Amino acid sequence: QTYYEFTGNTDAIEQVDIRARVKGFLKSVDYVDGKEVKAGDLLFTIESEEYVARRDQVKAQLAVAESELQRTQLDFERVEKAVQVNAVSRQDVTTREAEYHQAQARLLAAKASLQTAELDLGYTRITSPINGRVSRRLVDVGNLFGAGENTLLATVIRMEPMYVYFNAGEDVYHKFFLKYHPDVKQGYRPKFEIGLPGQEGYAYEGVLDYIDNKADSMTGTITVRGQVANAEKLLLPGMLDRKSVV
Repeated sequence: QTYYEFTGNTDAIEQVDIRARVKGFLKSVDYVDGKEVKAGDLLFTIESEEYVARRDQVKAQLAVAESELQRTQLDFERVEKAVQVNAVSRQDVTTREAEYHQAQARLLAAKASLQTAELDLGYTRITSPINGRVSRRLVDVGNLFGAGENTLLATVIRMEPMYVYFNAGEDVYHKFFLKYHPDVKQGYRPKFEIGLPGQEGYAYEGVLDYIDNKADSMTGTITVRGQVANAEKLLLPGMLDRKSVV
């Protein structure tokens, strides 16, 4: 049986940069550096008083807009009836209709402003979007951030499974990988084993799942990727490894 050995590196299958979406002072860090987190876990809290006040202000503006819409609607309906008996002019009807439509537009604008204010308030609680391991915090409590940029606060990396990448020469591609290319043979993925520097043998086993759609003209190689189980989460992104492909 033929074996091919390559040197490559591991990479996260999913990685998310946690950034501030609103400006504010960091109130609390709600996780422990380097720990596992789940999607939805609270990571950071931004002081929210300013955003609560803004939301309440917009709510008040919405209430005024709703009241104004009701008034202009009643006025419009009243003059529509009155013009039928020549109690008001057609110009009065046109004026009241325009006021009614303007009130409708102001109400829609107030609703949109409230939606934005509630979103901004929600952004003061920053949660993890994925399951994974979170990095150390990059901003300390009490600091102002988000002024002019979406400040990077931390990174969450999904640890299991793990991608592995390596480059195969064109000769090996034609001899081995081409016959397993997804376009040629659906449903089968060749297995491979990987070992880390300082380890004897190959401690991890995975399956190939991707072959690049182009070759590197400078090196004459093609990027190949596989997935390997990492249940114990000992593999980290960026590790160098050697691979044996069967």
